[in-house]
Amino acid sequence: MSGQKPLRLEEGTIEELVGICDGMLAKLDRRIMEASELGDVSGFGGFESAQQLAEGYRRKGVDGPDSVRHRLVQFRDAVEEMRTAFAAGGEAYGDQESAVMQQIATISRGFTS
Repeated sequence: MSGQKPLRLEEGTIEELVGICDGMLAKLDRRIMEASELGDVSGFGGFESAQQLAEGYRRKGVDGPDSVRHRLVQFRDAVEEMRTAFAAGGEAYGDQESAVMQQIATISRGFTS
């Protein structure tokens, strides 16, 4: 950590943080699996415009960088990085925190556009 004060955590805090990350990862894994089903789009009819509409919904659900599934995977990656930093004893967290926060901010900006 370049010139920063060392991060001090109370006894058991690292284990608690790793546990919270594990819970978040499990939930994100379930949601990613559920989001994969968003590609099963039907009921729009046989017209070309209906098929285009169905394809648009499928892309928003599972395909492309702005899809729900892709965003969930990005959040999962960020949580995994935090978990790894915490599991390393918290020392890596100080350096990793800003990188993870930047990643989350980038992902979040995609939802507002």
